[in-house]
Amino acid sequence: MSRKVAVSSRGFTLVELLLVVTILAVLAGLILPVVAGLRTKAKAIQCRASMKQFGAALSMYAEDSLDSIPPNRTGIVPSGQTWVSGWVTPRSPDGTNRTFLRKSLLWDYVKEESLWHCPGDSSKIMLGGAEYDRVRSISMNYYMGANWRIETRLTYHKLAEITRPSPSDAFVFTDERPETINDGAFVVDPAFNVDHQADWRVIDLPGNFHGAGTGMAFADGHSEIHLWEDQRTAAASYPYQSMGFNWDMQWLDVHSSAPPVPIGSR
Repeated sequence: MSRKVAVSSRGFTLVELLLVVTILAVLAGLILPVVAGLRTKAKAIQCRASMKQFGAALSMYAEDSLDSIPPNRTGIVPSGQTWVSGWVTPRSPDGTNRTFLRKSLLWDYVKEESLWHCPGDSSKIMLGGAEYDRVRSISMNYYMGANWRIETRLTYHKLAEITRPSPSDAFVFTDERPETINDGAFVVDPAFNVDHQADWRVIDLPGNFHGAGTGMAFADGHSEIHLWEDQRTAAASYPYQSMGFNWDMQWLDVHSSAPPVPIGSR
């Protein structure tokens, strides 16, 4: 004689369901910040790798050009007369035009378009009511390849000229914020005076696409994510902003160029 086994049809109670939902919410709260942190770190690693490509591109360009640094002119400049052309402000069609990248003097050495745009830069170009990705977030140090003379700072036209600061300390390329990026030059205040801390200011804004960090490539070929110490640096929202007693401004000055040596002291 077979026996019937009683099977309970009892479901979850409301209390049990609420407990499960609460546990899942707690787990999500713990996991999501970790996932977001990993994504942020991955983008920083990718940015640093891209910057390293530009450091290598500079070296290869110089090797093919009698040690020359590519010209770096400000303003709206035709392709071929500066290292990269295109006015990539938020409402400029240049900001979506990849032709400027392909006509860059460094294109032969950096032919992957994605390398020209920091993966952490989510800013958009607005055209006709639609949003588009900006094709470039990288700029070149104002003093590198400059075609003008600056009384207060050295300018560099060949790699061998970069001795003050040393090649490992002199940044050549940096990510630039959408609030100030336009041409291919990143301007550090030529009127900077170390003795007048209250008058310090930031002109072009370094990227803040990695928290308080900016991707940079240096003259010796290495790259890094430089972390800013003063929160005002990453939070700045317009050019020529006063940055009195912000020591990041001194860092930018020291790592972009150096005052000329007085003739009598040579």
